[in-house]
Amino acid sequence: MARPILRHDELIPQFRQLRNFIFSQKNMALGLSLFSLGLCKKVLIADTISPWVVGALNNAYELSFIEAWVGALSYTFQLYFDFSGYSDMAIGLGLMFNIKLPINFNSPYKATSISDFWRRWHITLSNFLRDYLYIPLGGSRRGEVRRYSNLLTTMLLGGLWHGAGWTYVIWGGLHGVYVSINHWWRKLNIPMPKVLAWVITFVAVIVSWVLFRAQNIQDGLEILQTMAGLNGVLMPGEAKGKLSVLTNFGFQLKSWSDMTYLPELWGSKIFSILGLIGLTFSVSFLPNTQEILAKLKPTWWWAVWIGILTRVIDSNKNLPNNIFDGENGFIPYLNVDPKKTKSRFEKIMGNYYVGYHTTYQLSTQLLDEFKKVVDLCQQNKIKLISYISPAHATQWEIIKSSGQWSTFEEWKRKVVEISDVFDFYGYNSITTEPIHNNMENYTDNSHYTPKVGNLILNRLLSYKKEEVPEDFGILINSENIESHLIKIRQDREIWVKNHPNEVNLVKEIKQKYDAKLAEKIR
Repeated sequence: MARPILRHDELIPQFRQLRNFIFSQKNMALGLSLFSLGLCKKVLIADTISPWVVGALNNAYELSFIEAWVGALSYTFQLYFDFSGYSDMAIGLGLMFNIKLPINFNSPYKATSISDFWRRWHITLSNFLRDYLYIPLGGSRRGEVRRYSNLLTTMLLGGLWHGAGWTYVIWGGLHGVYVSINHWWRKLNIPMPKVLAWVITFVAVIVSWVLFRAQNIQDGLEILQTMAGLNGVLMPGEAKGKLSVLTNFGFQLKSWSDMTYLPELWGSKIFSILGLIGLTFSVSFLPNTQEILAKLKPTWWWAVWIGILTRVIDSNKNLPNNIFDGENGFIPYLNVDPKKTKSRFEKIMGNYYVGYHTTYQLSTQLLDEFKKVVDLCQQNKIKLISYISPAHATQWEIIKSSGQWSTFEEWKRKVVEISDVFDFYGYNSITTEPIHNNMENYTDNSHYTPKVGNLILNRLLSYKKEEVPEDFGILINSENIESHLIKIRQDREIWVKNHPNEVNLVKEIKQKYDAKLAEKIR
């Protein structure tokens, strides 16, 4: 459970107070209410828009102006509702046991300055950085130059605290610059309209979140360029429709159906945009969970309302997600239209090709971490079952065409030196079905349906509810790895012979993305 950052003196003394061991109806009611509200934020909002983020921000070079903004806003809200929801759940759980944890979020997107934002966002982290980094470094006591230096250092380390990646460091440095500018502006004593201050702060935070979430710095900068209109301003609309007048002002129009990375909500892309507008309104004007809880007076009506919310959460687990889940698997709506499926497939395959071509290599660090997990399980007599997740045979063709086949084989050799592994990744009866023919097992090259997921579990757990094909999930080890790799090569030759259309599609994608890679090099 994610929770606020606690100090010893905030928590331990509460365990020594005898009255905290006495059941409190009030605290139980408040705790259950806060936990339920946090769960709603996480499940009903954050989990709903999370796929919108993946679809957009993982395809930086394919986005249009409106898709980039939708992706950035989606992540801005997904991160807040997910993290604050978890924090509310942790605080609510503590309250049920008479333990009071500090508030961690206080409507951060209502902030009218970056300093105000950090007083509202991840409050316990802000306090930690202030008390254990900024003040020990000298704070504002040693002149203005040292003050700005301390601010930058504190925020850079705050970025590094989130992870050992350059995107996190740049995010921290950017907020250090933001806070420094904020302090400089306050010294000028120039008033700014509250609405303008809110807009500047909100946009600045969105920009920083894009860099924070981006897969790498180049992707982050590309998304920001698209959001700034430097790659053209492409809006949804028909060339002969009501919005055609926008073309006179330099805008470009593209039909709603061709906006691949514009998500759908309740079957409509317009609803997803309206949903983001509604979330912007809610985080800017509506009370947060703490403010709601402060007005709470436990009654039967309130209990019924909380019960309805939790029932909605429970039923939501069975609702197919419009983008990433459902009975038909990954992006079910694309199965209906072969043209859209092919377009989506080509983009995903292209991204894999670029990734394999430019960055795919053996990682001794990852292998070392895997060995640590295996050793730890052996020491503690924990049964560990490891497996290589399946992917459609076309992804193998991408590996082959990018010249990384030998690297992937070497990966398997290194892995089995550490532990026996179930290998679902190959040319087997599940991964070689024809593309775009309303596939039962796969709906793109690497995302499999729940049916395949059940087969994996059945193989791993020896659960015979559904018969698993013999060639799906071979247990490999250091003794049979070479014969296993030879079998995969033979199976590939058979698949290539039987699926010329899929092979030609991979060749087309290779040619297209080779040209893009050449342009980047120039």
